[in-house]
Amino acid sequence: MRISVLYDAGSNDDKYFSKAEAISRRIGVQPDNSWDGHVDVPDLETDPTLKDILKELIPDEKIKMNPADRLMHSFGKSSVEILKLRLGIFPEVVDAVIFPGKDDLVNLMKKLDHKKVLMIPFGGGTNVNGSLDITSSRKKISLDTKNLRNLEVHQNYVMAGSGFTGKDVENELNQKGLTIGNFPESFYHSTLGGWVATKATGQESNQYGGIENLVLGVNMATSEGMINDQVVPRNSYPLDMQRMSLGAEGKTGLVTDLYIKKIPITSKRHYGSFMFRTYKEGINALSQMKKFPSVARLSDEVETSLSLEGEFHGIAGNIFEKYLNLRKVRNGSMLILVNNDSRISEKPVSGVYSTKIPAKKWFEDRYSRPALGNLLWKKGFIPDTLETATTWDKLYPLHSSVREEFNKTMAEWDAKGIIMSHLSHMYESGACIYFTYVLWKEKEQLDLLLDVRDRLIKSFSANGAAITHHHGSGEYFRKYLDSGLEKRMDSMKDPLFSGE
Repeated sequence: MRISVLYDAGSNDDKYFSKAEAISRRIGVQPDNSWDGHVDVPDLETDPTLKDILKELIPDEKIKMNPADRLMHSFGKSSVEILKLRLGIFPEVVDAVIFPGKDDLVNLMKKLDHKKVLMIPFGGGTNVNGSLDITSSRKKISLDTKNLRNLEVHQNYVMAGSGFTGKDVENELNQKGLTIGNFPESFYHSTLGGWVATKATGQESNQYGGIENLVLGVNMATSEGMINDQVVPRNSYPLDMQRMSLGAEGKTGLVTDLYIKKIPITSKRHYGSFMFRTYKEGINALSQMKKFPSVARLSDEVETSLSLEGEFHGIAGNIFEKYLNLRKVRNGSMLILVNNDSRISEKPVSGVYSTKIPAKKWFEDRYSRPALGNLLWKKGFIPDTLETATTWDKLYPLHSSVREEFNKTMAEWDAKGIIMSHLSHMYESGACIYFTYVLWKEKEQLDLLLDVRDRLIKSFSANGAAITHHHGSGEYFRKYLDSGLEKRMDSMKDPLFSGE
């Protein structure tokens, strides 16, 4: 049996063929090897004793021990994990997958022995931080939250189950005139519980904030039973379940429900875009804005050029290119703006207006972009992203430092690659900056990827930037955290959900 390890493999490939080809040309490689994004499921031993124990606690139909389900619940969507699978390196696979309902949880938590069993919460499997890549001497049980999907709309808040995907909860809320307010690129696949676990933030965070700004409280299943937050506007407790769960990767317990703010659905969207001669000029213009629209996304020169080359075609695309050339900004940096409900009230202090089309196109495709990564994986490349955040004055120096470190690493490894960047998630003090890069080397691919990631993350720290802005720390970022902070975090973990 074969399973796909990519997002919706093949479903949106046709949108990104041209851009994938543009990236191949820039790198200067057309790899010979091809991969369909699938791997063969290995033979796995089954522990009948574990099955018997679980059957005493939850109904048999909510337990899966077949190899395919177990493997699918043992990796996320990080480039490290995907590359390992492409190379035939399999993770340590969980011993069982369970799909409990909320009524099953209290009995389950009380009866399982944390000295023998490790519970690993699983939402949409979209994490990119290695939080599913866990080695343990205990029996590993993946707790899939897809049956935790209750929804209650109250006068001042919404209670929603942690197993809802963003898309599904949004569909239900829209019918009631409401919106969830958090829109990550993984919106169709990631879950509410996963958003809390990674302290996520969505594409319209300029308006709604991160998940910590949307959630009023949570209910959590722990080895000591259910612990529920009060739904209040504010409390002065030093700690509550919301604070314990945000960014904790499910190590402090399983979030079962979220209490969320009621947000009216958007009535209309307004679009605009501007071109700057350089990325530095665009960053400076954004830093001077007093009010950001719902979405503001500034691409550097490389990302802008690849988008123009790979996504704008035909007569309209040719006219657009001629206009940009006429204004002498074709090789510059593009800013797209999207605002909900009202017109964009503040324009950047400089820049050439470049119509609504780029922003509309970005918005139309904003959840399909993982398909570009799919194509690059299948071609034999290694695509990856890292994101961070820092203050306005450090953003451009950070960008320069990361690009320099990347190019230096490529030269040392005798590898080929391309790196690009964009800003998103704006704050008065600074912004989030993404780095997307694509690598190619015929051999030593995993060693190359790990070294690139290590050097870039260290460059973040050296330039006064966060280790990660919203992907969660997980297993892959732990070693970069302050040791004192890590010890404090470890002290809050639930023994049933935390590894050795």
